[in-house]
Amino acid sequence: MEIVEIIVILLSTIPMTKVVQIMSYTTLLKDLADLGYKILPTQIAEDIMQEAKVPTQRKRNIRMWIPGLNLAHEFINRIKYNADRPFLLQHAKEIDRVLPLSSEEEKRYQKNPSRITSILITNDQNKKRYKWMMFYEGNEKSEIWFTEENEKIKIVKVTGPFVHKPILEQYVIVKERLEKSKITENDSKQIEKMENAQSDIQNRYSKKQELQKESQNLKKRKQASLEQENQTHIKIAKLKKPTSKFDE
Repeated sequence: MEIVEIIVILLSTIPMTKVVQIMSYTTLLKDLADLGYKILPTQIAEDIMQEAKVPTQRKRNIRMWIPGLNLAHEFINRIKYNADRPFLLQHAKEIDRVLPLSSEEEKRYQKNPSRITSILITNDQNKKRYKWMMFYEGNEKSEIWFTEENEKIKIVKVTGPFVHKPILEQYVIVKERLEKSKITENDSKQIEKMENAQSDIQNRYSKKQELQKESQNLKKRKQASLEQENQTHIKIAKLKKPTSKFDE
């Protein structure tokens, strides 16, 4: 076997590894959906990993570009996954990476329990923009992720002591914080408008002063020009004045 063929075979493991990764990922989505769960939205998962200082997906995917090792690593992961599948949900809950399907998502999945449906449900939730709040009770921190559409709040995930609070209480806390932030935001906008108006008035006043100064300078230059012209006429008149009777 020539060196070129070996290189081609090794490089071909990169797209093959990507295919295996996609198949493993879609299998995970399908298995979770069968159990009535879904993975965390990407935005929330990244927030949690960043705070926990977990390596980013980009760093973990570096191994995918190492020919040979990449494919072997993915096959080993696949074997481990199949062996641990009975404990999948328990493990996912322990590492805080899943959410239960909503009633609408559950109905949608039951109509067509397939990989495609689980992928679509995941993609739909990743398209949403999630807001985040942090709360402290003493030294204990709680976090809440939620969506706000048409002034309707939907709490997606809660961590910390707030997990034990009733859903209605969580909703009230989030709504009150939002209303306070909106009042503050409106106040900031009003202050900004007032500052802009004041700045505009000052700019207009400055321009008016500049115009007045320019007008005064023009008047002075005109006056100086007239005086110079008068002096010139006087000199000419003196030159033309007769000096004797004979000249007259």
